[in-house]
Amino acid sequence: MTTRKRYSKKTFRKKTFRKGKGSSFEKANPYKHNVKLIITPVLIYNENKKVKLNNDSIKTFKKWLEKHIEDIRFQTKSKKSVSNINISIESDDKLKIEFSINDLTKDKAEYEGEIATDAILSLDDDGNYPIYVDNKEKIYLNKPKNPKTYECLLKIKEVK
Repeated sequence: MTTRKRYSKKTFRKKTFRKGKGSSFEKANPYKHNVKLIITPVLIYNENKKVKLNNDSIKTFKKWLEKHIEDIRFQTKSKKSVSNINISIESDDKLKIEFSINDLTKDKAEYEGEIATDAILSLDDDGNYPIYVDNKEKIYLNKPKNPKTYECLLKIKEVK
């Protein structure tokens, strides 16, 4: 004859879901922070001479930005937090950049959005990604064989 262990009858409470830091709800549904920037590039060459922007130059700058915009992912803590990057031409001298920051909490997402915005505004502050301009102020992404081109210092300004 075998004896069975007898378990006491406990009343089990139904588990209630708590919203809190690190809860499974936040992990399943991260906070989405949408960022919209309107920027204008300032190209300086030949000792403080600025390039006048037109439709062709803003299209060229848009190509440059699309090529280097992925670098902002390395500035944020999580490379996956920046998503849905969309770049469009606002006018002859302005571009509109829209992207989303996905994070677990609202505060972290807004903080990551500020970091990504600063990264965009300082994308070429060290001159690693040059843009070239000729005497007629035509912009080139790669240095042409024409000897009359200048390497530009690029500053990106946010339009308020």
